[in-house]
Amino acid sequence: MRVSGQITGSRDEDVLRFEIAPGQDVKAVLTVNGDVDLEVHEDQNPDGQLGAGDRKKISISEGKQTVEVNFKNMKSRFGFIRIMDSGGSGSSGTVNYNLTLTAVPTDGLPRIESRDKHLQAVSNSTTFIDRLNCY
Repeated sequence: MRVSGQITGSRDEDVLRFEIAPGQDVKAVLTVNGDVDLEVHEDQNPDGQLGAGDRKKISISEGKQTVEVNFKNMKSRFGFIRIMDSGGSGSSGTVNYNLTLTAVPTDGLPRIESRDKHLQAVSNSTTFIDRLNCY
């Protein structure tokens, strides 16, 4: 799954929701032209909503053009990607990004399909992504 977007200021963030079969490894790779934080959250309760009690993994770009987060054996079927301004002194203006999200079952064979309001489901979807608040 690939998604492009931009963060346009210190209070801007994009949150994307995805659904997988439980027990998969999730990898998020973000390519950026500025300083942002990348978070992958596992929906602990699982209510399909990003919450304070959700388990998360974080990567901060701090001048790097590519950052990644690996989340091993995600037990919930819902997860979230959160991309936001890092708040560092180097942050200013618009930061463009490209996100690649993959989910790999424990057998090691990648299976990821996508759908959101702009993409049509390809086949038997094991993973989808929704844009929750991307402005």
